[in-house]
Amino acid sequence: MLIFGCGLALPLHAGPAPTRPISTYSIVARDASTGELGVAVQSHWFSVGAVVPWAASGVGAVATQSFVEVSYGPRGLEAMRRGLPAVEALEELVGQDEHAAVRQVAFVDATGRAAAHTGSSCIPGAGHLVGHGYSVQANLMLTDDVPQVMAAAYEKSRGPRSACSPRCRRLRERAATFADANPRHCWWSAELRATNPGPIDSSISASRITIGPWRSCDACCTCTGPTS
Repeated sequence: MLIFGCGLALPLHAGPAPTRPISTYSIVARDASTGELGVAVQSHWFSVGAVVPWAASGVGAVATQSFVEVSYGPRGLEAMRRGLPAVEALEELVGQDEHAAVRQVAFVDATGRAAAHTGSSCIPGAGHLVGHGYSVQANLMLTDDVPQVMAAAYEKSRGPRSACSPRCRRLRERAATFADANPRHCWWSAELRATNPGPIDSSISASRITIGPWRSCDACCTCTGPTS
């Protein structure tokens, strides 16, 4: 799984809110071979992990960004937990959001169905690309082709198993690729959350970094405890 947050601003229900648009990109994904789910995000906002990425084992993963409505995270997971496919869960929440035009949100469910929404008023370059088992999204980018670059990198990624699972390795490598391709802003924080089919999930987080250190760290995943 991989997610890159895009254009954070104004989370409505959690934590301090950015007061201006913030460059962000993300990926949400499911590993078809293991059933693992994950989301990765990098942003010019501090502590992006408190806002954008959400994931639950056996349920799905969510990235909510661009004038963020944080409730898309828990509400999206709850909708997928009720059995709604990613597309229907996202449509339900977008339909209830009077500010949907400034949101960017992506869901992937436990079967690998993915969906994304980029509102018409998200700050360019903004867009998303939904593939088989994943979605990539970005906003306030230097160019409009960031989602295409992200998708191509994710599709091509492979790697040997290590202390950090192939899923985590793919997520952080995709984040590094996209950061290199978009040097428009300094990237201040990043987060990677990945679920296992069992009760223990993994998390990687960093602040005021470029994503580069993720490339070489094989033992960077830490247990975060049972997933609700």
